[in-house]
Amino acid sequence: MIKKKGKFLTFLFALIPGAGQMYMGFMKLGVSLMGMFALVICISSWLDFSSFIFLLPIIWCYAFFDAIHKNSLTDEEFYALEDHYCVSHETIESVKHAFNGKERQVISIVLILIGVDILWKNFFWLLQDIMPWFIYNQIYSLVYRVPQVLIACIVIYVGYHLMKKKKMDLFEKFDPKE
Repeated sequence: MIKKKGKFLTFLFALIPGAGQMYMGFMKLGVSLMGMFALVICISSWLDFSSFIFLLPIIWCYAFFDAIHKNSLTDEEFYALEDHYCVSHETIESVKHAFNGKERQVISIVLILIGVDILWKNFFWLLQDIMPWFIYNQIYSLVYRVPQVLIACIVIYVGYHLMKKKKMDLFEKFDPKE
């Protein structure tokens, strides 16, 4: 049952992702937020992919501020709210339609890089058992930096093209032929 609660207890429960929503009676939303938070932790630890953890503060902040915001609404606005899951069939369909063309290519490249990174780490984990430690340690030190160097190159490439596009936009804006 959705019911407006006291501000202090809502604040305390809002510190746990999804608990503030559940405390106010938004069970579907609270469980889905709590589940997403736990899923990110499980996937990142299971796959040993710590880069995935950047989603945790995003989910936490959304859950925290959503609970505080809902509790600060007027009674009329609060009781007009409906409980829903974070991810629904409609959300998935809208995301599918939103990512066409270049966005789809970028997402697929990112997913491929994530997969290669996971395979890379597991491959080196297997090498640890068959290589002498000093050779493995040298190779691992070298390979450890490859993802960071790759990301740095991508950032530089994107920055360069953004700057180049901005320059082209300026030239088109002040074209003397017009």
